[in-house]
Amino acid sequence: MIKNLFFLICVFLFLNSKGQGSAGFFNDQNFFYGYQNGQIAQLEYIKIDTFFSSPNYIAYIDNRGNFKLYTQNNLYTIFPVPPNSVKVSNYLMAYMQGGQLGVFNGKSSKKVETFTNGIYHLGDSVIGYVDNFNFLKAYVYDTVFELMPWSGEPFSVSDNMMAFQYQNSQFNVFYNKHVYELENYLPKDYKIGRNILAYNNYMGYFKVFQYGETFELESYDIHQYEIGNELVSYNNNIGEWIVFENGEKHTLMTTNPKKKWIKRNMIAYVDGADRFFVYKNGKTILLENFMPKKVEIWDDMVVYSDLYGTIYGYVNGKKTQLSSSIAIDWQLQNGCIVYFDQTPALKTVWNQFKEYKYNPNEDPIRIRK
Repeated sequence: MIKNLFFLICVFLFLNSKGQGSAGFFNDQNFFYGYQNGQIAQLEYIKIDTFFSSPNYIAYIDNRGNFKLYTQNNLYTIFPVPPNSVKVSNYLMAYMQGGQLGVFNGKSSKKVETFTNGIYHLGDSVIGYVDNFNFLKAYVYDTVFELMPWSGEPFSVSDNMMAFQYQNSQFNVFYNKHVYELENYLPKDYKIGRNILAYNNYMGYFKVFQYGETFELESYDIHQYEIGNELVSYNNNIGEWIVFENGEKHTLMTTNPKKKWIKRNMIAYVDGADRFFVYKNGKTILLENFMPKKVEIWDDMVVYSDLYGTIYGYVNGKKTQLSSSIAIDWQLQNGCIVYFDQTPALKTVWNQFKEYKYNPNEDPIRIRK
């Protein structure tokens, strides 16, 4: 019964989810609320410990241990017992129940593996895990790929890539359902993002693997580098701050920025004169002549608060004021901003250039269970 119910839930999600963003938050009495599609609903009256939100749904475990999912103004119980672990990305939700690994893939609930050793990593379209027979495997679009016998070697997963070592020497990447052998010996270090991987190889060369090709960027080790989706930033041996994307290098500054934020598709940074910039698709845009109090990034959005607490953002290619009042505190979830002003009991959710107010004096939206 539970299995069939979850299957129906996932079919409903696939047909109806609009992907406009979702967010969960607690009020001043620790009641749990969820926002989706222009509506704020009270989900739980008794405090819960944590929740997991994606653009299309919110998953959480209530105080009785029920594993629940909220979407499209409906609340479902997935399992009447809590899973051992839950991980959520933009498009997948993976959960471990006992030794069984399951996934919600946007269309239906799937059992990925009946018996695992409990180790798994989640991306937007790939799950890397180790089965009960110690084989390293990758789940991609309802297909399981067996990669190698596993004896404790570390492996990493990004949105759509998986990096792993073979027999403690060979360094490989699983990408687009193919295994690419990058090096015969393990790199000194590496970092992985969507469609891109950067590493210092054993010979002291700084390299990037992107879209199935390997690029040699520098003939020496790079000690400071960061990775986003489809881009790498680093400081070369004369201190220049460089971004590599789409097969090209761009020098952003001749020195390291005073502060920088690199996440998903965006780079934001502050130069030596405290000016605040964003970098996107080869273009640098000046947003402010001061360092913001707080900065967060979600996919193509950069959100920040000014010196007075008003929330601004770089959204759809331009700077925009996002909050209608001064925010005492705020957080960014799946394209939504949850903030409160001078009245902490009143919460506001910003989404798609509209604000939605939570008012404790009004009756909450009734959710269908």
